[in-house]
Amino acid sequence: MRITVFGAGSIGCFFGGLLSKNNEVLLVGRKPQVEAIQTMGLRITGLTKAHLQPKASTTMKGFEPELVLVTVKTYDTDTAAKALGPHIGKDTFVMSLQNGLDNLEKLMTVSGERLLAGITSHGVTFVDFGQIKHAGTGDTVVGDVTGGARHMASEVANLFTEAGILTTISPDIRAEIWLKAAVNAAINPATAITGLKNGALLMSKELTRLMELAASEVAAVAMGRGVDLDPELTIKKAKEVATLTADNKSSMLQDIERCKRTEIESICGAIVRYGETAGVETPVNRALLALVKGIETTYMEG
Repeated sequence: MRITVFGAGSIGCFFGGLLSKNNEVLLVGRKPQVEAIQTMGLRITGLTKAHLQPKASTTMKGFEPELVLVTVKTYDTDTAAKALGPHIGKDTFVMSLQNGLDNLEKLMTVSGERLLAGITSHGVTFVDFGQIKHAGTGDTVVGDVTGGARHMASEVANLFTEAGILTTISPDIRAEIWLKAAVNAAINPATAITGLKNGALLMSKELTRLMELAASEVAAVAMGRGVDLDPELTIKKAKEVATLTADNKSSMLQDIERCKRTEIESICGAIVRYGETAGVETPVNRALLALVKGIETTYMEG
């Protein structure tokens, strides 16, 4: 299959690199990353070891994909949708493989009914341009968003699994996205604030309790919006992911360390906003949002 991975960051390179073994893949990213991959290939270390040669470019020009995997940061989704528009044909499917709760509506403007979503809890760390580390295993789930892409969801799950990323299909991918949001809210901000790796959160009873409270709030907001999400399940899943990715630095901690903008607005910020409209209090997520935004100001506005 011809696949464009739009966003050649850690997750984009992990999926795109492994998919390139059996498919024609184009990684679209920023110039330093693209030049490194073009010159030296893509090297994956850690739990997965591979040296791959996917195509890489700063644009999609000249490449007509059957599937576009969107792996950009959530704050870049609007820009990505505009850039993708001219390259989405009547038979092209689009899949969001991102954090956050507000990507699908933005991508639907270019995908129409051909929209899928995926979530993954694999932990992948940026090492250097052209190099990533697979630091933690996890689940990967895909699903049809609109009802018009069921057959492609099955095909994508098979492609991912064949590439070495065991993937299942969900009949309710929106609920899975909310569950992933609960995991992100429980792990990412706490690691970004403390500088700890994921597994270290479970070594402190205070931080473990913080995880539980953050995840439970997400379940309450989800239910307030008509999504059936068990609070106990969110807590169990967050602890499971923290255990499986114990040696991983969360994407938010990596952003803080590299003085980059984080996805806190699309995780805790979205939970706070949705909570307000649903009449659900979210004091823990509100505090985590404020703390991470506070850290960002030390370098974003300096």
